[in-house]
Amino acid sequence: MQFVEKAKKIMAISSRLVDQQADRNPTQVDEQLPTFDQSDLHILDFLRCAIRVHSAHQQSPYEVFAPTIIKQLGVYKTDITGNVIFTFLQDIGVLEPWHDQIQLTQESILSEGRPNETKSIDLSGLYKSDRHSHIRHDWGRLPVYVIDSADAHELDDGISIEKQSNGTTWIHVHVADPTSRLPRNHPIALTASARGTTIYAPQQAQPMLPNEYAMGEHSLGTLDSNEGQNVLSFSALVDSQGAILKTDIRVGVVRNMHVITYKAVEKRLGVETPYMKWPFGEAPPDPTGRDIPDSSTSDLLSLMEISRVLQDRRTAMQRFTWTTPKARAIFPDKPVPVSTQIPQLWFGYPRLLYGVESGTLSPARRMVAEMMILAGQAAGRFCAERHLPALFRSAPQPIGLADRPKEFDPKLYGGDIPIEIALRNEVAGIPAHYSTNPSEHWMMGIAADGGYVRVTSPLRRFSDMVMHWQIKSALLNVQKPDISKQEMEEYARRLYEQERMISAIDKSRNNYWASVFIQRRLRHDPDDPVLHGCDAYVSTRPELDTYAREYVTQVVLPGLGLRGWLSTAKTLEWELGTKLKADVVDVTMVGKAKIRLRLSE
Repeated sequence: MQFVEKAKKIMAISSRLVDQQADRNPTQVDEQLPTFDQSDLHILDFLRCAIRVHSAHQQSPYEVFAPTIIKQLGVYKTDITGNVIFTFLQDIGVLEPWHDQIQLTQESILSEGRPNETKSIDLSGLYKSDRHSHIRHDWGRLPVYVIDSADAHELDDGISIEKQSNGTTWIHVHVADPTSRLPRNHPIALTASARGTTIYAPQQAQPMLPNEYAMGEHSLGTLDSNEGQNVLSFSALVDSQGAILKTDIRVGVVRNMHVITYKAVEKRLGVETPYMKWPFGEAPPDPTGRDIPDSSTSDLLSLMEISRVLQDRRTAMQRFTWTTPKARAIFPDKPVPVSTQIPQLWFGYPRLLYGVESGTLSPARRMVAEMMILAGQAAGRFCAERHLPALFRSAPQPIGLADRPKEFDPKLYGGDIPIEIALRNEVAGIPAHYSTNPSEHWMMGIAADGGYVRVTSPLRRFSDMVMHWQIKSALLNVQKPDISKQEMEEYARRLYEQERMISAIDKSRNNYWASVFIQRRLRHDPDDPVLHGCDAYVSTRPELDTYAREYVTQVVLPGLGLRGWLSTAKTLEWELGTKLKADVVDVTMVGKAKIRLRLSE
């Protein structure tokens, strides 16, 4: 039997299963299917390669031949795009119905430096001892609050507070120290450099550092308190107005760690604010975690008050941010099943839940974020004072602030401008980038004389590891920096491009899975009220779609955490930021996933 005949037979069986793909525990279809021989497998590998994103500077060798194969089926009455080829591979049981399309199309980037995670890692070649042991500060029984979400993977940082008799306060941010025994040329470090960052996908996380190394020794709270854990501590002395009076950086050992959740902090302080909304009803478990002892309440209240003062100080400088709620589709039941053979067809579909991250941080998240910014400023000042080449984060003033109306006063919104006001005033941010010299970070209100350096996430972000090596070499009073100016500039160029690509992929993946959820919702429950009468804020001018002969306007859908494409028969001159009501009518997957809308009646 030839490949096309085998594919048609499998597709005939697969088509009967479409209506049985509701959210229920997936099970393999126990039915005799044609088997693929070596020649068939070569064709399938060719089609998988055809889906991947290829260089825009040269013609893809797959553009002609892949569609020719699919057209022989006579099934797909449309242009043969990468999405159609992906659907075909699902229809014939080569890919699961819930296979991550973004993972496949961006495979060349996402697989960089990510070999089989089950392969044991080589721990030889690590430093035999801690080079900084003779200068490590023992923080003794000072409480260290490691605050994160209940499902956090790597726990990078913890916070301590020491009030002074003159009304000032020392804030200490203790950061995991994975470089304590890790040379820059070790295979683990080189692999982390290639990966750049941990990738958090709905189906599974892809760690930057091997779990055996990061989670077994360096994630905060994993070791016995008597033994202590090595950290790099960033300290800032702040006054009652939020001004930084002094900074310090020390290698240290922490012993008294309290691993708690954002939810537990907010519950203890009586400031619970939902960070995630679940518009379609079902939500995953959100455990509070261990109780917080009464003795910690005073510390947490003080940290919360200091974070408010720091934010108010920034707002008084007329600094602000604006964010759009972001969709976050998740598979709560892990591991998500994978096919162990091909072809393999499935009944059911793993539970897929739809959440929307609020555009505003909850109180505990805001508190932690403010402390991390302090740590970044301490790192910036340390490097600037010593003329150390560093990865300073630079972000200039947004475009469009010349004639701000009164409604744009950040004091009215606590520093978080609503998205509709940003749209209405056509304000556009300029992406942050790396500089090897101290630079201004406008939104954070950080001046160029000290600068800001990210250092608080070395278990999941390679740029932070780079800065740990650099700062720790300076703490040993070496003759010259561990990383030269030229090498740091190369890091800055490469990491900026790497992080930009992975961020774009992460955005595409969120959009893809949210769109998959809505597409399935339209199929199984088209009258769901969540998809009708949606608030929609105009974000672009209408453009004529010459193929459909309609005008299309991009809008922001805060309730769904997505952008949508609104079609109208004629052009309507809406102002940017205008609020409309729209119904979701379709989801298209050609090129990138798009939510299609019509005006509500």
